Parts: sequence; structure tokens; C-alpha cells
Amino acid sequence: MMLRSCLVLLVAAVSSARSQNVLTYDPSTYTPGAPDYNCDRSIGGPSLIIPNNVNQVRPGDIRVVGALGDSLSCANGALGTNLAEVLNEYEGVSFAVGGDQDLSYTVAMGNVFKYYNPHVYGYSKNFEVFLEQRDPKVEQFNAAYPGATVWDMPGQAQDLIWRMKNSSVIDYENDWKYVDIFYGGNDQCAYCREPDRYSPANMTIKLNETLQILSQMPRTFVQLLGMFDLNVLRSVGKGVAKCQVMHITECGCSNNPNFTSNDFLNITLAYQQNQMMIQNAMTYERDDWTFVVQTPFQDVRVAPMWPNGTVDLTWFAPDCFHFSIKGHNTVTRWLWQSMMQPVGGKVTNANLSDNAYPLVCPDPSCPYLRTIKNSQQCWLTPQATLNGPSSITYPQFPYEIDGVVGGEHRSGPY
Repeated sequence: MMLRSCLVLLVAAVSSARSQNVLTYDPSTYTPGAPDYNCDRSIGGPSLIIPNNVNQVRPGDIRVVGALGDSLSCANGALGTNLAEVLNEYEGVSFAVGGDQDLSYTVAMGNVFKYYNPHVYGYSKNFEVFLEQRDPKVEQFNAAYPGATVWDMPGQAQDLIWRMKNSSVIDYENDWKYVDIFYGGNDQCAYCREPDRYSPANMTIKLNETLQILSQMPRTFVQLLGMFDLNVLRSVGKGVAKCQVMHITECGCSNNPNFTSNDFLNITLAYQQNQMMIQNAMTYERDDWTFVVQTPFQDVRVAPMWPNGTVDLTWFAPDCFHFSIKGHNTVTRWLWQSMMQPVGGKVTNANLSDNAYPLVCPDPSCPYLRTIKNSQQCWLTPQATLNGPSSITYPQFPYEIDGVVGGEHRSGPY
């Protein structure tokens, strides 16, 4: 990654890349969307009663989506056809919060939430061209930017809150919000040069600082897509000249012979362990705020593969590092699976080679974004709807269902 810092080397490679014009995916053999996704929206859609408790938030209760992260969350190069276009941010297809068109076009978290609540706001759309002025209409509440490390997450958190508070579209105090955090690639790629700065201890300090800032937000579900082992990168594009050049440019540690595969794995495991310790400490937990680590990358040690055992380079952007739209689609599917699974029972070894892994439906017995508390005990609230409230008469609020305080009556979809 570190895109802006490597511009000079990229420009030198552009002329060769243009002649190759490498596609990130083949439309004749690969469909990036999920046109057949068909789940019961009376289960996953907006609750009849707007919940006050984060442990009872259905996917359709999310009204606002946002993200913090680096160039992967920005979807750099995701629709690029040459190395120069890796500098562009195709944020509308970003796994984290992309919302271009709908699920029939691309599987991205913005589109997943739109399926359950078509009035969700904040997803990124379209794309930004490198070196042009950043476009808030494209980014919306995607506060990620290329080259970011955990040291940048506190500033991004402050930026995200500023954007939301200054939005005339959302109700900052009352709308339920989803925030995805994903960092770590740049941290790992710099660790062999600056082990103290990017130590697990400093990562823990900066992540805690980020969460402390985000905990100012009312009614918020914060998740972190856990660290992945960048040692996998060493098998991607092996023997392909442009891939090797870009890996040296974007992730020097991956080509440092003194930084071994075990070194990569050890720092990854230390980062992962500290992230889980922060989750389990529940330091910032409130009735209307939680933090959950999603774990699909935790035990992944193999790059996406074709059936013949070769690395699937169409999973990656033209630099053989960032995700193509195919990669973003696959990551979203596994991320969503993790979000629907209880804490302690989440997928940890996503098969990234399975690009058509089905998007799961919310579990009718606990149809909420899964938290530590609702993974231990789950109380059902009145069934969801996309057609406004039913004719059922509800008691005065606040009220209780099975000992859990409810919220105000929803007058209809947002």
C-alpha cells in the first residue's frame, strides 16, 4: 500500500502496464453480484420497535454506515485495468461500506444493509481519481484513506464523527450506526523497518484511542475486521515481474529476506491477540454501543487459488496486492457471515477461493448483528417489517420484553 509515497515508482511502470491492460476479472466467467440473494426481510428488516439496546439491532435497524481504514477500505484499483488505475479509489465497490447500485451488481456492505433498509445512508459510491480533490459525495461516511496505519485511526474517527454531526440527512443522536474498521496491511509492511512504532503495544494504544473517540457516538455498532497474515502476499504473483516490482514498492517487508515468514506470522498473531483482548475487555460497552472483532481472516494462510492450484490473480487489482472487485465481493460474503455468527463461534478460516460463497440470512432465533451479550443470551423483539407498523397496539414506552427495555414505536421505514 503506501500509495502516495510510491507514486514515482508507479509512474515508471505505467507505460508497461497500459500495454498489458490486465483486467481484474473476466465478466464472461465471473459475476460480481448476488442477484439471487433472497432472505426474509420480516426477520432482518427494520424492527417494529426501534431498539434502545445494541444487542437487539437487526440489519434493517441500521440507518447510517461508515468506515475507517486504508487503501483496501478505499477499494484502490478494484476496477482498475492497469497499474496507474490502482491509484484510483473505487469506493462504491469497497467491501467495508460500498453501495454502488445494489447486490445484483456488487456484494459490498453498503448494499447488504440497503437490502434490509433501502433508506440507509453513508455508503460510498462511484470512485475518486488520484490527485483530484477528494469528493465527499463519493466518500460520504467512508473516512478511510490510502496509506493509513493504526496511527491514523484516531484522526479518522474524529473526521467520521464530524461528518455525521454535520450531515443534514441523518439524525445523529437517534439513528443506529454501523462503523467498520480495517487496518494492518501498512503496519505489517512497515514493521521490519520500524518495529517499535508498529509494535503490538502501540497498536493496542492507538486502537483503544480510536474506540474511546468512537464511543462518543450514540447508538453505534463498531466492528473491526481482524488482521490478516500478509505472508500470504509472498505467493501472489510469484515469478510475475510487475507483481514483484509492486510488492517491493508497496510492501517492502514482503521482499525483505531478513524478515521471515515466521516473523510475519508472529506479528500477525500478536496483533490479532491484542485486538481480541480489547474486545473481551468491553471497556467502552454500553447499552447503545458495542465493539466486536470479526475473524474471517484469522487463520487464513493461503492465497485465493484456482482449482488447478495456481494463485487466482483476478482476485487482486493489477498491482497483485489490493483487492479487485472480485476480492471485495468475496471478503464481504465472509465478513457478513462473521457478523451473523455469535462471538466465540465465528468463522476464522475463510475460503477466499470460493468467490460464490452464499450470503447468509439472519438467524430467525437471533436475527441481530451479533454482540458479546446477545451471543450469550438472545431476546427476540417484535418482528421486523419494511411496510410500516402493523395494526398491533403497543404499550407505552419505555416498556420491557423479557426483561429488556424497548424503545419508541417505529412509524414506518426511514
